[in-house]
Amino acid sequence: MDSRMKLYFLGKPSDGFGWGVANTNLVRELSKLCTVEVETTQRNKFDAPVFVPVADSSLTPLRKIKRAPRTIGYCFTEWPLREAARRNARLYDVLFAGSTWNTERLLAGGIKAQTLIQGVDFERFRPMPPTDRKGFVVFSGGKFEFRKGQDYVITAMKRFMGVHADAVLLTGWHNPWPQSIASMSQSWLVEVKNPLEGLPLDRVISLPAMPNEKTPDIYKLAHVGLFPNRCEAGTNMVMAEFMACQRAVIATAAHGHLDILNEGAYKLTTGSLDPAGWFNCNVSDILWRLEQAYDNRNELNRRAELCRKSVERFTWEACAKQIYDAAFS
Repeated sequence: MDSRMKLYFLGKPSDGFGWGVANTNLVRELSKLCTVEVETTQRNKFDAPVFVPVADSSLTPLRKIKRAPRTIGYCFTEWPLREAARRNARLYDVLFAGSTWNTERLLAGGIKAQTLIQGVDFERFRPMPPTDRKGFVVFSGGKFEFRKGQDYVITAMKRFMGVHADAVLLTGWHNPWPQSIASMSQSWLVEVKNPLEGLPLDRVISLPAMPNEKTPDIYKLAHVGLFPNRCEAGTNMVMAEFMACQRAVIATAAHGHLDILNEGAYKLTTGSLDPAGWFNCNVSDILWRLEQAYDNRNELNRRAELCRKSVERFTWEACAKQIYDAAFS
């Protein structure tokens, strides 16, 4: 570590949701390269480079910065860029985007950006042998909201579980943000007030919120993961960590997912794009992929090994090095 170099880090580390987990890993790895000061006050003038999360599709920084030698932003913009985006983009000396797709969207809007793909903590998320749990366990993770596509999961699993009496749905859908949950009212597939209606609830395991360090204990129970997300500006942290545990996925082949999906994934490719550029899946495609995974467990295990290999190159160490180079080059 070069103690002469200092970086102000404006994100809040935690062991809960995506940004918090990412911040925890970035602070750890950046601290091996330079002095990192996690800034929790409301100051807006800095004497060293600043790393700041970018909040939305207007590219607004998490905190207004009046003065800093260099400002590094990191954004995940699923929605079309707002009018203020080009103006706010000038606030950053370097703007990172969470996937190749996100970078291309920014460049198409006249905004200079570089791709910075989130890493995986491979000390925590290690390859696991195939589950010895009886039946067929399908895991679905990510906070419950329209963008994450859990309405597709529910609709497909109603039919799949109706055919296969040993099928189990394991969900990690905790969401503490009511406005985000309310977005599911846009769904034409489920009722937001009672989204699980029609599922055999005796075969649905709904997990409470849990720290990131506990999630490998959940992933080891699953045979396959189901991620029919409508849009991901990043690579989908939950899916990447699940794959790192040597678990195969059925996933939308679009947006940020494309950076980490290889031939091991059961790719969802039939569907359509809506006006915002989000991908609407075909439920019959999901069912076909579920049946493939269910019918051929040897093939499922082979695909799981390939899924693990596809994420192995994405480390938090490499991610931190990109930020360090941007801050001090």
